[in-house]
Amino acid sequence: MLQDVPLGQAYRATPSGLYLYTTSRDGKPNVQFAFRAIGISENPPLLLIGMQTGNFSYETVLQTRELVLNTCSEAHVAAIGASRGMSGRDMDDKFAALGLTPLPATKVKAPLVKDSYASVECQLVRELGEAGGVALLLVEAVAVHFDDSNPPVTRLMGKTYSLGKLLD
Repeated sequence: MLQDVPLGQAYRATPSGLYLYTTSRDGKPNVQFAFRAIGISENPPLLLIGMQTGNFSYETVLQTRELVLNTCSEAHVAAIGASRGMSGRDMDDKFAALGLTPLPATKVKAPLVKDSYASVECQLVRELGEAGGVALLLVEAVAVHFDDSNPPVTRLMGKTYSLGKLLD
């Protein structure tokens, strides 16, 4: 039976992947949790990414105009919660603090994250707008890397699920 929930949880009512986006500024890599991401076009390969406007990584994306969107696997779930309250402004190595391993990208300076289901190297097309401290960014993929041995995870109503079983 359907239940009423507070309106503030409306965004949780739709399944979402879990993502870590990476940046690099002045040779310093950084990693941050992305609120939402979705592919919207195959040609050109465009994605929309929702990210908090007050953090170091967001500022870096606006300055460098690039990032890597990493689709989380079970190997990253603990890092998502642990990353809350951490800032690249205050840390020398956020990857190490979160137990994550950066890997070299092929087209951008930002690193890939080891054990990701997918890592999409992106260039910023433009910021589409901001509301409530979250910006919506339109990015274009310039390289894509997959690892089927690390199935993606998703979040629904505040709970995390594995997506390792193919249904069709």
